[in-house]
Amino acid sequence: MGKGKSNETFTHHHENGKSLEVALDLTRGSGSPTDPWKQPGSNYPSTPGLLAMDDMQMFSHIVPFQNPAEGTPDAGLGAFEYELFKLQQPHDKDVSEQKRQLALSVTRRFFGRMKANFLGFQTVINPSYSHLADFLDCHVNNAGDPFATGSYLSQAKFMERAVLDYFAALWRAEWPHDVRTQKADDSSKMMLVAAPENPTSYWGFVLSMGCTEGTLYGMWNGRDYLSGKIMLTDGHLAGKCLLECHTNGYHSNGHSNGNGKAGSYSVNADPERAIVEKLTGTVLRSPTKESRTPICFYSSASHYSIRKAMVILKIKTFHKVATKLNFPAPKGFNSWPTEVPSNEDGSVNVQSLAVLVEEFAKRGYPALICFNYGSTFKGAYDDVGKAADLLLPIFHRHNLLNRSFYYIDENGEKRLVKRHGFWFHVDGALGATYMPFLKMAHTNQMLDSDVHIPEFDFGLRGRKTEHYDYSDIEVVNSIAMSGHKWIGCPVPTGVYMTKTKYQIMPREKPSYIHTLDTTLAGSRSGLASAFMWDYFSRHSFDDMMEKAAHCHRMATTTLAGKLRALNDLVERRDLHPNLSPSSLWVCHSPLSLAVIFRRPNKAIMQKYVLCGEEDFRHGEARKLTHVYAMEHVTLQLVDRLIHDLSQDGAFDLYE
Repeated sequence: MGKGKSNETFTHHHENGKSLEVALDLTRGSGSPTDPWKQPGSNYPSTPGLLAMDDMQMFSHIVPFQNPAEGTPDAGLGAFEYELFKLQQPHDKDVSEQKRQLALSVTRRFFGRMKANFLGFQTVINPSYSHLADFLDCHVNNAGDPFATGSYLSQAKFMERAVLDYFAALWRAEWPHDVRTQKADDSSKMMLVAAPENPTSYWGFVLSMGCTEGTLYGMWNGRDYLSGKIMLTDGHLAGKCLLECHTNGYHSNGHSNGNGKAGSYSVNADPERAIVEKLTGTVLRSPTKESRTPICFYSSASHYSIRKAMVILKIKTFHKVATKLNFPAPKGFNSWPTEVPSNEDGSVNVQSLAVLVEEFAKRGYPALICFNYGSTFKGAYDDVGKAADLLLPIFHRHNLLNRSFYYIDENGEKRLVKRHGFWFHVDGALGATYMPFLKMAHTNQMLDSDVHIPEFDFGLRGRKTEHYDYSDIEVVNSIAMSGHKWIGCPVPTGVYMTKTKYQIMPREKPSYIHTLDTTLAGSRSGLASAFMWDYFSRHSFDDMMEKAAHCHRMATTTLAGKLRALNDLVERRDLHPNLSPSSLWVCHSPLSLAVIFRRPNKAIMQKYVLCGEEDFRHGEARKLTHVYAMEHVTLQLVDRLIHDLSQDGAFDLYE
């Protein structure tokens, strides 16, 4: 084939002797198919436990392979792994059935080993959903809003709505969702939605990713609410100009405007700005930049994805703003911390949080706070109620408890909208499902000891104090959880939930799917809803309480107890006498399903699928790992781990 042509035609020879002419359009514009710039797979990593060195000889008749001349044995395994799973490339034969079956067999064997020893992550590794196998033979897509059927009928939204109602009741939200918002407002051709009858009813959706998707949406939701964007229940204001904004005699920075009158902003002074506000859907609250800039606060124990969310959503964190504007270090700190400090057990230090928030509240900044309810490494639970007790008076003191926005419609009538100057999101990836049932188990005297379970859900309210009654303040604005963790769905999923009055105003109602575009993604996994519905339909509240009590005992008594007994032997130097310092640093946070201890050697880490983290709190870099008491963990599995940790060299660390 001559140069400059877009296609390359070559012949493939099949095992049956026939050949096919295959046309390629993989040219990069050069007129010839793409070729690898180096040996494919030569620098790809190997997957521990997937293949062994003996496999390269055993399967050589199926997977022709030449071991790299340079590199470690792992490099050879990585290259062989690539060859085994490589799909058809230009000038190659197609994947033979023999090779395909071998690859699947190796994968099944690999997952079997994972299920036998899995201890290191907050995931149920052996879920049972094979009875839904026929669902895999149909594309199930919950495109669009969960509460509108839409035009794409190969969906499972009927299951999704049942799952959402289940969690709304579990999290003490008002349910069911007020579906009136799915209708167009007949009073205005401009409006996509009608005003809800019950704005405090919940709204949410089942996630196609894990809790990261839910927290990303929660941060987006909170950012728009605090920065003055028009929300769904502000729909009657859309298309109307903002004329003035009063702050009850104070500007948003908490200082009087000097004449004793309410601070105001008139569009007559800046008509161009009013037009911009109208077109962009932004609610102008005051002329100060601070009042339109939400500041995010999250603890040092937060999931790593929160930092990514800040970048994606362009949300400002307290550290970046404080250091950029050269704010003096807050009381009790020598300098601005990068994140809110956490306690020894992994929960947020609420006193530090209050100090940091007030530094911004007194300057007029609204607060966007992400709490953890089951932190990733230590499994700790932030006390949202205790934080609210400290923060609500701060917001009250600095005019952020209730902010009033005034509008004048086309009839000349003044309309009032009130919003809080804070947004509390709860990242409950693990705990938002586990803890409600643990609380039920505790109420029904199914636990061996008394426990304090901090509140986190939509039923949480402020408290009445000596100076002010905050009991009508709804503290929590949004919650997210992961369905593949404590529940054990076979695919990443979860739930995001807020209240109808906090919903982001959808930009459009695409005619293609005929539902409001209210969720993060266009296409959403309908199978995720089916898996979650199936799980809860098979497990009663009694079952869930039994499961919660079992996991609690497994963590506090079995895992923590056996690791502490092992640590006693180490500290007496009856075991691992050369270990320095002579401690396994065993730690178990209250109510946590995780037990932390000293990181063992590479072989043990890989066998039990353990993670690693470093702790610098004690003046030294402690290399740690943890085990999680999930539903699949048995006494036999724990005993195998203890046996391996008792062997010579178990804690010979690798770099």
